[in-house]
Amino acid sequence: MDKLIIDSLCRIHEGLSRKGPGSDALARQLIARIRPLLPEPPVVADLGCGNGYCAYVLAEALGAEVTAVDFCPAFIDELKERLDKAPPKKGHIVPRVADMLTPGLEPESIDLAWSEGAVGSVGVRESLEGWLPLLTPGGIVVFSDLCWFNRQPPEEAQAFFAEPYPGMATVGGQIKAAEELGYTFVHAELLPAADWWTSYFDPLAGRLRELEADVEPGSVLAEVIRLAWVEQENFRRHSDHFGYLFLVLKK
Repeated sequence: MDKLIIDSLCRIHEGLSRKGPGSDALARQLIARIRPLLPEPPVVADLGCGNGYCAYVLAEALGAEVTAVDFCPAFIDELKERLDKAPPKKGHIVPRVADMLTPGLEPESIDLAWSEGAVGSVGVRESLEGWLPLLTPGGIVVFSDLCWFNRQPPEEAQAFFAEPYPGMATVGGQIKAAEELGYTFVHAELLPAADWWTSYFDPLAGRLRELEADVEPGSVLAEVIRLAWVEQENFRRHSDHFGYLFLVLKK
């Protein structure tokens, strides 16, 4: 992805608690489901962590050491500032600027790889292939990614995702791809549409309006802002046809 686009994406998300759609309630529900499959305490990596929002949930719910990895230095700086002011009540978080596919972790060193809304930028297959050697035997992966809920989504939605995410799969396609790589399917959960608005779209809208006041017309940032608005409108119209799938997999 072009550096100017990456920088613009980082900029429109600066200051937001979540850098993508999610749900504290769903995250804790999934953590409770996988906890019997993990050692006490587990070693965890939050890959594509943004500002470490989920890293806090993982550290406190599991009492775990969480390596929080993101390629955007500004996001990791946000995490470091938060850690200085209010470290997690349980567990420990280690911030790291790195590529989520090559996070600098040792082979078979983590019990849980967690990634919310980040694999789409590098590819689901590429992510799962890259993480497999890092997991301990029987280790768990939990990730969320965009997917189609049916095989014939509206043309408007298909057209929007044709360029940024041409490999967008159905729920069944996501599970099949993971199993082909050697993972065992454990559980699947869809993120409720309402959580997109409360956790992400509504706060993002405020940030977009703030940036629009001074953005240079025709710039990369202006185009990224425009596409962010288009994405919200697409979701408003077609959330019955696409959304985030959370998959739980076992090595």
